Amino acid sequence: MKCIVSKKNQTILAPRNGSTINLFPGVHQLTHLDEEFLLVPWTIQSTIVLRHLGAKIPNPILSQYDFGAKPPFKVQQITLDMMTTNERSYVLNEMGTGKTKTTLWAWDYLYGNSLCGKLLVVCTLSNLRFVWQAEAFETLPRRKVAVLHGTKKQRLERLNDPDAEIFVINHDGLKTIAAELSQRTDIDVLCLDELAVYRNSSDRSKHMRKFAERFKIVWGLTGRPMPNAPTDVWAQAKIVTPHTVPKYFRQAEEMLMNKINQYTLVPKQDALEKAMAMLQPNVRFKLDDVVELPEVISRTIDVPMTPMQASIYKTLAKEFKVNVGAGSVDAVNAAVAMGKLLQVSGGWVYAKQVGAIPCFKTDEAVPRHDTLIDLINDPVSFDKNVIQRNAANGEEMQHCV
Repeated sequence: MKCIVSKKNQTILAPRNGSTINLFPGVHQLTHLDEEFLLVPWTIQSTIVLRHLGAKIPNPILSQYDFGAKPPFKVQQITLDMMTTNERSYVLNEMGTGKTKTTLWAWDYLYGNSLCGKLLVVCTLSNLRFVWQAEAFETLPRRKVAVLHGTKKQRLERLNDPDAEIFVINHDGLKTIAAELSQRTDIDVLCLDELAVYRNSSDRSKHMRKFAERFKIVWGLTGRPMPNAPTDVWAQAKIVTPHTVPKYFRQAEEMLMNKINQYTLVPKQDALEKAMAMLQPNVRFKLDDVVELPEVISRTIDVPMTPMQASIYKTLAKEFKVNVGAGSVDAVNAAVAMGKLLQVSGGWVYAKQVGAIPCFKTDEAVPRHDTLIDLINDPVSFDKNVIQRNAANGEEMQHCV
């Protein structure tokens, strides 16, 4: 089907036939050179419908949305098209290809056109503020972001902020207020950043399957969906697109793996193709595909201290400040004082008599530890091939904890 798109008038000139009349009732009609056409509004919905009829219609977001001073890369444009035309999909682009910004653009366009509700992002602890909150502030400054972190009371206060439109929470923190989030029907877009953390059929993954059912839109983001084996995709797809995978894990395992003996399984020859077919629809771009990126990419991660750390740090800082005021600090003492403050920041203080002393309670969460675990488990951050390729391209990737 051949259609003509008018960017100026935001309309599509579509042939008038049995299919289009039924699909677009009540639209204006036009006759030109003895041919009849329909003047269809150029929207996401009409784009999807006409594409199903074989028409090549560009996505309206690329012409109708204000991206600001920095328009999307070609890779981001393709990703935006996929995300805005599929309610459940996968973004499998590598780290550094702009997945976060693309997701925010896609949601903001749909939200601004009343096609979806508010956004919930579930990500690693280290990405809460210094990836998602920072990127949202830069990309969508008119939207308010609520980071659901801290005590349960603090999380609920931020969740109940009537002005917040984007909510960000870490994977393990979700269980704290899952019941309250499930009742918020105005939040109907779910973005699962680092989807591969759900690759095992753990209690966390099973809970997420149930939690994700009610959302209108679910996007799964990960740079490496199969870090260990092709079967890693099964648990992830059960969350985002359960209809694309077998009902049971054993069935997927039989499809993808050959059993050598009781303890050894190896992928079948076509395992990768079959596994990727389970993660549909998706887009997959490597960092090398993005030619518009700058030469250097830096990433600094700030980690908050525990309450005990903060208390000790504040006490020591006051004592050192008194010593400075008294004029009793020389170069050696200043270096020792700075060293002690750095030790407290790291979570442990060294004492000659007893050795290392922890600056946190045994029953409290340690953000530095949790962040380090997130980085170690990040399937892309420590990928040897990615690091070598980035070094060859003159790129610098920093993970500061």
